[in-house]
Amino acid sequence: MRQVGGGVVTCAGQQIALIPATNYASERMRYIYGSDKAGYRSVLSMQNSPPAFSETDPDYLNLQKNTLCDAQGFFKFEKIADGDFFLLSTIAWKADANSFVYEGGTMLRKVHVEGGEMAELVIAP
Repeated sequence: MRQVGGGVVTCAGQQIALIPATNYASERMRYIYGSDKAGYRSVLSMQNSPPAFSETDPDYLNLQKNTLCDAQGFFKFEKIADGDFFLLSTIAWKADANSFVYEGGTMLRKVHVEGGEMAELVIAP
């Protein structure tokens, strides 16, 4: 993400989630991001109105895979079954070193995996 001053911030050190695109997960993404294809939710909007779900499908958590972005903002998942998945990434930074205020947010992108393919993706708001 590009900061107001022009600097670029990546997901370095942040967790990336890969979630199977089940009916429940699709509904959840539409609720949070307004779409089950791609979306962005700012840190500010998450603080003002965090989404609440009374009953989370256990498979949503059990089938989720996680990895970390490296220092350059790259990440990799291995041994992924064929199908549709949601990639969720967080890019957040402090607006001021002495502040508790964060900028940035979370991003969603739906991806399709087939035949163990390797793909390079750019996820941006």
